[in-house]
Amino acid sequence: MVNREGVKNLWNRVYTGAFRNLIVTPEQFFPEGGHIPRLALMSKDQNFIKWIGFFFIDEAHFIVTAGEPKPGEKLAFRTAHGKLAEVLLQFPVDVLVTLFSATLPHEMLQRIIKSLNLPRDQTDTFMLTTNRPNVSDAVIPMVDSIKNFSNLDFLVSEPFHPPMSYPPKSLIFIDHKLSTAAVARYLNTRLPEAVRRVFKFRHLHSSMSVEHNEMVFDEFRKPDGLVQGIVATSGASAVTGINVRDIRLVVQFGITIDVSEHEQRAGRGGWDRGPCHVLMIVEKWAYKSTNDTQVLHKGKPTAKERRTDPAMLDFVNTSTCRRQFLAEYNGDTTAEAFEYNSAFCCDQHLDTTTNINYFLPGQTLPLIALQVRLDSETKSVHLQAQPKKTHKKYRPTKQRPPLEELLQAWRKNALSNDDITQGWLDEWVLSDLSISKLAREEEAAFESTADVVSFLEESSEWADSYGEQVHSVIDGYNRSLPKKPTRAGKRPLTSNQMPFELESENNTTLVNSYNPTSSPQSSRCATPDLDLPLSAAVRHPRSESVFKSPNPQPKKRAFKLIGMDGSRILEWDC
Repeated sequence: MVNREGVKNLWNRVYTGAFRNLIVTPEQFFPEGGHIPRLALMSKDQNFIKWIGFFFIDEAHFIVTAGEPKPGEKLAFRTAHGKLAEVLLQFPVDVLVTLFSATLPHEMLQRIIKSLNLPRDQTDTFMLTTNRPNVSDAVIPMVDSIKNFSNLDFLVSEPFHPPMSYPPKSLIFIDHKLSTAAVARYLNTRLPEAVRRVFKFRHLHSSMSVEHNEMVFDEFRKPDGLVQGIVATSGASAVTGINVRDIRLVVQFGITIDVSEHEQRAGRGGWDRGPCHVLMIVEKWAYKSTNDTQVLHKGKPTAKERRTDPAMLDFVNTSTCRRQFLAEYNGDTTAEAFEYNSAFCCDQHLDTTTNINYFLPGQTLPLIALQVRLDSETKSVHLQAQPKKTHKKYRPTKQRPPLEELLQAWRKNALSNDDITQGWLDEWVLSDLSISKLAREEEAAFESTADVVSFLEESSEWADSYGEQVHSVIDGYNRSLPKKPTRAGKRPLTSNQMPFELESENNTTLVNSYNPTSSPQSSRCATPDLDLPLSAAVRHPRSESVFKSPNPQPKKRAFKLIGMDGSRILEWDC
């Protein structure tokens, strides 16, 4: 195996044919970022290419799935896979080209042959069964949207009763890199504190460091390792390779773009030939035929809908056996195409007495999910009045920037005052995105520290270190805001500004000398931000007796609320 950064002596030995087999990546044949790899230079040298007799392409489906842009996209994920024909043109014509893949349906195979300019009359195809008899497919609809992580609650049952409730070794695929961390954090919070010491979900994707991914995989491969669940993207699977033998559950959170991608992800489970369940949780828009793509739409389809292959929608909506569907899609006519040795063939063979929940650690969202599916399938002609949607309330736009500035100032102070956190990135304490989200929520959203921690989905360690401080900043800012709405266009005040001044009619500032400890609570004045005694007599709520306030009755006075710009905001008598 060689790479671009190989030592000079190694490349000299490669050039002279000292190795019979070279394992390389397609990117090593093409310039990138102004750098020309050694292999790209050597592949143009006749003294080197004379040693080449075979050109093997593993995971050949990447030529289409990664080397060509998806529908609705301009760039391919790995463009080098789509340019391998340029490499073959530099080799002698007698070099034997061989393709390997577990997912090469007829249509995809023809596209690959055309991409590589292979002569069809000189190309032979050898096909084994693509069926995995120990793998069972199931599809359920998603409730709400992919932002609703409660769709994954079945992975950690509640109440949690170990050891029966421990989730099986699981692999959860999701398409968005940033969502992998949020999903793993959400699932870990459902585990009891003591269980997290022996069982955890971890996340990874292709943009993370190789050292981190290898560390997670090494722990995941251990039968009794701490990491027993991984939340990953397909890119992490393709780049790093999730080769673990005893995966018992594969969850695809969100429909896959095409059938081949689904089979690749499903194929990561049950390598030891033990039973493995593959559960796909798909968006509601996927429950429709390819002929009525606009039926469930009030607007334009999303980018993912435009990218999704129609065959994938057929797989979701099929009323026949899913194993049979995959066999027909792959052109698998072998005798083993329909065999299975798992608990069930697929979810299409389950009845009402034995549903998919029987084979999962906990319950899915059965009643709501079933209703969603029935609604999308039946398409009743009787239109029902839709309930009026309620819009979530947010903090006024003009009040958000000052709070963001306060949170950023707190973060800077927290990092600089702690020797441990000096040198940390801002994102490790409180990211800019989290600050924006906190500033957007309405005043009543964070009544306690627990509300802040829950909203940010942070860990208990973060809560102990920073939770109370963040809540104090937000609470202090909320208290500094005017109690009454200000004039239109008036900028909200920051925490270091005086909210107002109180003046009497003779323009002298009033100093309230009232002592709250010297008078019962019921005798305080209802005037905003003032504690002045009310009438001399107050009727007790539990008796007909009358008692007098210990403070002398004040004279009736008029007050006015003066803004910082000198404008009169409010007047009242007391």
